[in-house]
Amino acid sequence: MANSRNSLIVIEGPENSFHDDEHSFYKIVLPGTSTNGPAIPPSFLEHIDDKVDLNVVTLSNSSGSKWFVQLRHEGSSLIFQDGWEEFYRDNSLKISDLLLFLYDGELEFRVSVYDKNGSKIA
Repeated sequence: MANSRNSLIVIEGPENSFHDDEHSFYKIVLPGTSTNGPAIPPSFLEHIDDKVDLNVVTLSNSSGSKWFVQLRHEGSSLIFQDGWEEFYRDNSLKISDLLLFLYDGELEFRVSVYDKNGSKIA
């Protein structure tokens, strides 16, 4: 499903797309992407609703670097906001990159980045 929000256009995939034992979702960065973050898929929110009052999550990459990113409520959606721009820049995200978000249950997402050819780059 395509989703456009604040100049961010992504394709979202269902949770558990890649790992049956972990809660996950993916986003594909498409043309029109800005440094505003993507929305967490509505079907995924049930996994974090009880903790979301804190409004801040941690994103980490495969090298162990971490970014603290604030979540913004927009209607029934949660959007990665403050701190996303640094994550985006520091990981050199590009159009067509696939971002796999693996949720650890404690407000941390391990994010793997794959290029348009499917090679893991972060």
